[in-house]
Amino acid sequence: MALLVGYLFVGLLAISGAFLEAPQDQPLVAGTDVAVPKRIAGRDPSPSIMAREARIQGYLVFEVTVNPEGRITDIKTLRGIPLVDQDAIEAMKTWRYEPTVVDGRARAVRFTETVDMFLSTRDKFDFYEKWASDHGNKPVIRVHAISRLALLANKERKSLVKLLTRLSEDPDAEVAKAAKGTLDALPPPKK
Repeated sequence: MALLVGYLFVGLLAISGAFLEAPQDQPLVAGTDVAVPKRIAGRDPSPSIMAREARIQGYLVFEVTVNPEGRITDIKTLRGIPLVDQDAIEAMKTWRYEPTVVDGRARAVRFTETVDMFLSTRDKFDFYEKWASDHGNKPVIRVHAISRLALLANKERKSLVKLLTRLSEDPDAEVAKAAKGTLDALPPPKK
């Protein structure tokens, strides 16, 4: 009987210790608790030959968790395209992020990662241009499209400047502000 009580006591200590440690071991939420970690390494995803031949393309959204060392430990598909999801996931497994340090301790972080799976830069530009220009989309979607377009500043600069100039006069103040801010932040053209 004393042995059983001893086991119960040790078990309760282990359980109570787990509850005490659990909150600080839980991943932080990027955008709420901390900034989204910066990706520092890994290969870019590209559609498989089958997806290319079928002209399957678009954007994917994943919820990822990175460990304290900046390696992805969990990937959940939030918005996928079945023929290219696995291509994106395989590339994401190679990604590394800057560790997130809070109070001198590296922490795990959970956040949303958007992955573009387009066949060409022009296809990507055209896709996000439609989203940014569509007044039927919610402003948050249009602003997100503008942020994705900004990644094309070096390859589609002329088209991007023209679009952002037009969108900076948009009737939706949030979209106009995002377009103007992105336009102002564009790096100088490459020579």
